[in-house]
Amino acid sequence: LRTVVYLERWALARAGVALLSIWLVHTALLHLLERPTSSLGQYNIEKLKETFHSANGNEEEEDEAGKLLMAERYESMWRGLQYSIVHIFGDYPETHYGEVSKFVHIVGIFVGIGVNASFIGVWVGGFTK
Repeated sequence: LRTVVYLERWALARAGVALLSIWLVHTALLHLLERPTSSLGQYNIEKLKETFHSANGNEEEEDEAGKLLMAERYESMWRGLQYSIVHIFGDYPETHYGEVSKFVHIVGIFVGIGVNASFIGVWVGGFTK
């Protein structure tokens, strides 16, 4: 294992930087599109919360991941990182994203899977040397 990391250190570093770059750009785009103050994102956050929570029942459960609005998930870059990496690795759950955000997800999935595959390919290629 140590030999693989040593032999492929530069290729692994390039693939890791590419993955990190895609992750940050993807998160930034979703943050800009889904934050409450975005002109392209959701509308009035308080009105959305009120409508969403009254339709789903108990407001005390709002901290569960399934009960958060997209505007709440992407209100900051730090908070959005965890949701963005899930999408980059190809998982696209049924959620309420805006139309432009769905396009960002589709592009992010294609690019993310390609970058992830290159990282895995370099890793596996190191075992054959």
